[in-house]
Amino acid sequence: MSPRSSNLLITALILLLGLCVGFGVWQNSHGDVGGDISPAKVLWLWMAIGCFLVIPACLWRDARLSVAGRRLWGVFFLGFAARVAIELPMLAFTRAWRCEHGIAHDAVMLLWLGCGVVKVPRQDRVTRTFVALVSLALVAEMLNAFLFSQAAEPAQGVYFASESEAFATINRVTWIELAILLPLLVYGAWVHRKEAKT
Repeated sequence: MSPRSSNLLITALILLLGLCVGFGVWQNSHGDVGGDISPAKVLWLWMAIGCFLVIPACLWRDARLSVAGRRLWGVFFLGFAARVAIELPMLAFTRAWRCEHGIAHDAVMLLWLGCGVVKVPRQDRVTRTFVALVSLALVAEMLNAFLFSQAAEPAQGVYFASESEAFATINRVTWIELAILLPLLVYGAWVHRKEAKT
């Protein structure tokens, strides 16, 4: 890995965190669409975008990864970029998006990671480390979507879990997920930076 690619990944994640916190403040004061968002879900938004878009995009473009690793991340990134292009207009204009759509997509992407990592050489520690992190994030996202579907529906114009009692379980589960995934993210960034120096 090049030090530049490692710095790009870390910088992108820090900038994303600032954007997500800013979005949470704005959503809770001016967001007419989607409802209020809890602090746990602001941080989850950061974790999800980081794991499903930012990290795959950075690794896809990292020329020092194995060919199989770059292919795995490229397809994964394109799969989530396509989802964003479909999901956001559906949420904004039709309210036709359902939690089941997201769960199905997450399951397909998890299957892709499981099949694709088999072809990644053992020497590509960066890809293998981040596959573990992103796979756990996908499982957590599927659980979150299921729990959300029990408390609210996008068809009602509610897209975020607020701090209300209706979302208490979801928020507790999300804090647990973050407590598990955040150290793994830090470890993945450390492996990425360490490999950049070798």
